[in-house]
Amino acid sequence: MHRLYDEKDCVYKGASINETIDYYFESHEQIPGARNQLNAALSQAKKSGENVISAKTGLTAAWDNRNQEYLLIAKNEYNPANLAAALFDLLVEDPGAVDLDESLKDVDTLIDRYIGRIEQMEELDFSTEKSSLKNLMRTLRESLHLVDETELTEAEMERLSDQIDQEFYAPAAELLEKILERVAIPLKLANAEN
Repeated sequence: MHRLYDEKDCVYKGASINETIDYYFESHEQIPGARNQLNAALSQAKKSGENVISAKTGLTAAWDNRNQEYLLIAKNEYNPANLAAALFDLLVEDPGAVDLDESLKDVDTLIDRYIGRIEQMEELDFSTEKSSLKNLMRTLRESLHLVDETELTEAEMERLSDQIDQEFYAPAAELLEKILERVAIPLKLANAEN
């Protein structure tokens, strides 16, 4: 699947234009006129379906139709907390390829690339955390591959979703938080909603 950003970028997401812009400016200096330009760029990205680059900030404004959210992408910007949050979102949102082997390879690649970037920039080794996260996500994808969701009732789907949150996404968030604690950046990943 083609993604708008990768492990070299920071991504700021929001359900509304203002929420997305506010999220970006939580960690960046306000530039005169940038808010209006970002507002226009995000509006245009949603309307046109094309990415728009903001001249004042250099950010790429985009609309994610699948998840119904606005994105501001800062190319080649490093922020370990943003990387961990982006990786978590990708692991939660992306169901993986239909082919199980390809899906398992995808999850391994995502984890290697995102955590590998933090390892490279911080000069730390997160082999144990990467291995644990891979095992967790591989087990989840292998299990989901065996489930035919079309045969589940709505109540069964809800129970399955709750169980996935508890047994897979909560531990995944804890592993990412441990990485950030070692980097000395506190982050609370929200409970998975999927």
